[in-house]
Amino acid sequence: MGDLPMIRGQELLDALATDRMTQQAIESLWLAAQMWLGHGGVVPLNRYLALPASPDKLRQASRDYWLRKAARLMPESGPWLDATALHRELSAFASRGPWCSWRDKSDPPADASELRSALFWVLRHNSGDVPGARTVYRALT
Repeated sequence: MGDLPMIRGQELLDALATDRMTQQAIESLWLAAQMWLGHGGVVPLNRYLALPASPDKLRQASRDYWLRKAARLMPESGPWLDATALHRELSAFASRGPWCSWRDKSDPPADASELRSALFWVLRHNSGDVPGARTVYRALT
C-alpha cells in the first residue's frame, strides 16, 4: 500500500474537468480509495490524490472545474478569445440572466441547459461574483 497514485493534483483535476477518463485516472482513484480504506480513513482521501484540502483552495478548484466545463460548451476560438467570451457570457448570466432568480437555489433547475448549469456552479463556487477574464483564462490554460 505504499505506492502513490500515478495521476495526482492538478493533473487529476484537469482530467476530471475535461472528462478524460483514462485508465491511469481510474487506477489512481482506485488506488487512493484502497489506501484510504486500508489506513482506516485516518488520512483524508484527497490527501492521497494531492487534491485541495483548504476550503478556499477547494472552492477555487471547483470554480475552475466548472469554468472548464462551460468553456467546452462554447465555440472555440483560441485561449484568450475563449476566456473573454466566457467572461462575457458569465457577466450576462449574472447581471440580467437566470442567476438573478437562481442565486438562492441550491442547484440549477432541472430543465437548465448544460451551459447555464455550468455557469450557475461557477458563480456558486465564486461567492456569486463573476471571475475576471484573466482568472477565466488561467483556469482554461
